[in-house]
Amino acid sequence: MTRPDIAIRNVRIFDGEGGAAIEGDVEVTADRITAVGTAAGADLEIDGHGQVLCPGFVDVHTHAD
Repeated sequence: MTRPDIAIRNVRIFDGEGGAAIEGDVEVTADRITAVGTAAGADLEIDGHGQVLCPGFVDVHTHAD
């Protein structure tokens, strides 16, 4: 198992499905989200206490096209 690059800990996580937020961690390895809820030890640990994280979805609303 590869050690994650980044673990963002202690955040309120919204999954974009309209449900309530969960408290937990998000793990990133290379350019992928590899865990949501509980993250393993990582090379970079970020304490996100008091922050909100919405992993996995991006709505880039633009009229540039």
